[in-house]
Amino acid sequence: MPAGGITRMAIASLLGVFSDTESTLRAIRELRAKGFPDLTVYTPIPVEEIEEEVEKVRPLSKVRLFTVIGGLTGTATAFFLTIWSSLKWELVTGARIPCRFRPSSSSPSS
Repeated sequence: MPAGGITRMAIASLLGVFSDTESTLRAIRELRAKGFPDLTVYTPIPVEEIEEEVEKVRPLSKVRLFTVIGGLTGTATAFFLTIWSSLKWELVTGARIPCRFRPSSSSPSS
């Protein structure tokens, strides 16, 4: 072990140029079988089959979860602030109250 307890790992790089999607997919599968889990593939156009093959072993990003939670929190906060401010200051727009809480009934009153 080197001084300081840090070990260095070798980084393997491979460049391949393929003429069609099938040969690219075959090469990706063979590389995975030989122990190369992390692959980066560049294509001139998006190819769904290649994307599915490459994304099989990658864990889902936590950014997606934070994005959903942030979006739902923001939406709920916006609705709450809008309703709360209209109830607090009795904002009347177009001769109607923007938010009215009615008791639930099975038939409309006439």
